[in-house]
Formats: sequence, structure tokens, C-alpha cells
Amino acid sequence: MSTFFIPGDAIASISVGGTAPETGFFSARIESVEAHPSRVHSRKIKVVFDSGFSIHDWLTTPYDAQGNLLAQYNNNGELSKPGRGCLAQIKKVFLSAGYDNAQMAAQGVTDDWLIGKTVYLEWHSAKDLGAQYGEIVNYITPKQFESNKANDKVPAIAAATETNARLVVKRMDQLASPSNGVTATPAPSTGMKLPPPPSAQNIVN
Repeated sequence: MSTFFIPGDAIASISVGGTAPETGFFSARIESVEAHPSRVHSRKIKVVFDSGFSIHDWLTTPYDAQGNLLAQYNNNGELSKPGRGCLAQIKKVFLSAGYDNAQMAAQGVTDDWLIGKTVYLEWHSAKDLGAQYGEIVNYITPKQFESNKANDKVPAIAAATETNARLVVKRMDQLASPSNGVTATPAPSTGMKLPPPPSAQNIVN
């Protein structure tokens, strides 16, 4: 006889295994898109890497589900500059998912288009960010991803971290080497006379 029952949606929502990857370019799958309970412009997207590691990312939409411009992005009936910035970020995700401009222009887009789609990411690890958690810093197109992989390209932040690490190791090796060219100041010889310590009478309180 069973001693507990876990609903299917609850157990399915839990990811097991998969550690955060090192900085790099990765393919991943968008598993879900959810509206924020109070911020009408915010959408939480669950992104699952091929390794099983998952993370939530956020998108900001200046339009509601009916295509109406939200008040905070409405500039006298036109999309405001901040709103255009939000759309640019959203468009990157759709381009990463393989949609082209003609498809998007013909029909408009909804977040349903993203569910289950593979996207391509620039990921920065917590180590390279100097933070507690890593993060998705960019969505790239399939073509960019393939080019990066073919050329063994890594994000600039990873290259900089690796260069700094090599410089530190090189400097340590130089300091440890007797032929590093650095002239050390010689220690006083045992025959050198040092001045006597001050007497109690010479100490000024």
C-alpha cells in the first residue's frame, strides 16, 4: 500500500542532475513560458540545456496577449524607445529558435511559438562573472552557433579569464626562477655593525 502520492505536474517540474556548465556557447530547449503573477510585462522562460541543467530567464514584452501596447511602453500611441529595446531582445530569441523575419512579419509572434524549440545561447559561468550564479547573456542564431563551434570560439569573458590565469602562472614561475633577471637587494652581512637600540632615556613619551 502506498504511503504518498505526488501529482504528475509536480514531479515533472523537477529537474534532476545536470550541473551548470562552464562559459561557452550551447544549444538548449525552451520548456515553458509563464506570465509573472503581478508584473504584466514579465515572462519567465524555462531553458533546459542538453546536459539536463535548467535555468529560468526573463523576457519583457511591451504588448499583452491581445497585441495591445502596454501603458508603460505607450508613447502617444507609438512604441517607446524602452519598448523597442524589449522587442529587440525578444526578437533575438525568435531568431535563435530558427524563425526568420518574413515569418514573423507575416503573422506576428506569440510565446507559444517558442515552446519546445531549440535555441542557442551564450552562457557565462558564475566563476567568470564573479557571482553566485551563471547566466544567459545572449541568444544567438543557429548560424552563429555553428560558426562559433567550427572555429572553437569561446565568449570573450572566458578568453580573458584564461589569459589572466596564464599570466598569473607565468609571473609565479618567473618569481620562482633563479634566472628571472630580478636583482634582489643583498641582506646585510654578518660583519655589518648596526646602531644600538635606543635607551630608555632616549624614548620620548
